Amino acid sequence: PRSTISGLVAAGLVTPHLGKRREHRFSFQDAVLIRTAHSLRQVRISPGRVNRALRRLRDSCRDRPLSAVRLSAVAGEIVVVESERQWEVETGQLRPDASRVRQRVLNWDSHVVRRCLGKA
Repeated sequence: PRSTISGLVAAGLVTPHLGKRREHRFSFQDAVLIRTAHSLRQVRISPGRVNRALRRLRDSCRDRPLSAVRLSAVAGEIVVVESERQWEVETGQLRPDASRVRQRVLNWDSHVVRRCLGKA
C-alpha cells in the first residue's frame, strides 16, 4: 500500500514524523486511516475518490479525528456507518439500512401470504 500512503501524505491527510534513521513514523490514528484507505482501494475505489472523501470528512467532522469515523464501501460508494444511520460521503445522502429494509420486506411478504391464505 505504498502508493496509498504516499497519496494520503501528499493530500495532507496523514503526517509522518521522521525517526532517528530518517524513516517515516506514523501515529496510531494515521495507521488506522491508512488501513481504512487501503481497504477502500481493495474494493476498487479510485485513490482520487478516497482522498476527496477523506478531505471532505476531515473538513466537515472537526469534532472528531478521521480515524474515529467508520467507513465502508456500499455499492461502489464510500459510506459513513454510524449506529443508527449510513450516509454517502460524496453526496451527504442518507442510505437506508439494508438489514432493516430486508426485515420490513420479509414482514410485509409474510403478511401478504397470510392474507392471501385467509389467515389474516
